[in-house]
Amino acid sequence: MLRADETWAFFSRTGVGLFKVDVLAPSGVVDQALLLALAEEGIAYSISRDIDSVDLEAKVIILDVGSSGLSYLESAAAKFEALKIPLLCALPKSKLDWFVPLKATDFFLVPPAKGEISARLARCMAVNRMSLNGAHGSRRSYPGLHIDKTSYDVFYRGRRLVLTFKEYELLSKLAGHPGKVFTREALLSEVWQYDYYEGARTVDVHIRRLRSKLEDTGQSLIETVRNVGYRLRPDGVEVDGEGRRGKGR
Repeated sequence: MLRADETWAFFSRTGVGLFKVDVLAPSGVVDQALLLALAEEGIAYSISRDIDSVDLEAKVIILDVGSSGLSYLESAAAKFEALKIPLLCALPKSKLDWFVPLKATDFFLVPPAKGEISARLARCMAVNRMSLNGAHGSRRSYPGLHIDKTSYDVFYRGRRLVLTFKEYELLSKLAGHPGKVFTREALLSEVWQYDYYEGARTVDVHIRRLRSKLEDTGQSLIETVRNVGYRLRPDGVEVDGEGRRGKGR
């Protein structure tokens, strides 16, 4: 993954205009800071006011989150997810929490840092290729938990889990290092490739969702290390919501 400044330099040489980007702004008014950043990075774009008018040939859809209500944006996000088109959210700082329910591929804050949109676009396309084609890898196992890195299938106690891509990446990261404690900041950086401090709340929300899908018995494989972060238990022993230990089944 290139840093934002490296990606910006790369696209400056090779032509980021090769990207076909559509900006969805239901209000019809796009944040001027977003338009300025797109122009400065040399990114060609079109603007759509509603879901049905979006250019479906676009490589990435940039969703101007500040231009509409959450329910409408969720409908738009669901459509693009079904069409396998990456969704990049342009988030005002006041609506940072909206990134989670929108289930977007990635996001940036408005106004973005120099070169950040190019970096996020590149990552969106890379993630989409992995999702469509499958990544090379092998099956990763943990007591009761099986993660297939080729098919992206996850099974827990013989039951297939339905995970979002970010939930999959987060669980895979923890399962790859049983017992290792990851801070929220480290997970945000390694899974989301983002280091904005308020984004740590996104990690908490995804951990909570993972637990809800894993712990149908009221126990958890993911342990909270108070004031530090999270880890996957190293010994196959699960911890219930009150901190009591019980043998993994």
